Amino acid sequence: MIANKKEFSLGLVLFVGFWGLFIVLMSPVFAGKNLLDYMDNLYNMISKKSSYYIPVVQKKLVDYTGQQVSFTLKAKGEEKIVRLTKMFQASGATVTPDGEKLEISGDLNAMINAALVDSEAMFHNDGKSIIAKYGSDERKVLYDWWDAFKTAEKEMNKNGKFKEGKIFNNAQTKAIEP
Repeated sequence: MIANKKEFSLGLVLFVGFWGLFIVLMSPVFAGKNLLDYMDNLYNMISKKSSYYIPVVQKKLVDYTGQQVSFTLKAKGEEKIVRLTKMFQASGATVTPDGEKLEISGDLNAMINAALVDSEAMFHNDGKSIIAKYGSDERKVLYDWWDAFKTAEKEMNKNGKFKEGKIFNNAQTKAIEP
């Protein structure tokens, strides 16, 4: 029935070889994981280590110890107002609500350090500590820090406080985003 036995045999050997190799690669033979999980974990370890700048941002903050700043945030919805108030008050800042606007004033170093502590927790996949701290979803908290620092940077730059705007930007891009 088979017209060309040599080609059929080669095809059959390759077919069986493919499925044999596929079964081995999908079995937990790579440190207790299959090849996909092992390579995914390896990639995550490499990429996370190359994006860890939180200590660098903390070192730059030393120059801003005791420096007072103030800015205004817009917050839509009662939930976000409550969350932002908790976040900034935890850093020792004074929060004055005015409708959907929040007047924030306090120590620049303390505000950014509070965000860095939360970023560090999320970098190490410890969202539970942020939920316990603020009573809110950890992703919303990190987004609120990011959004607040973006607004603070714009306001600092508008007022000619470029050094302060830059440190807000560094914290936003090098610590909170990763």
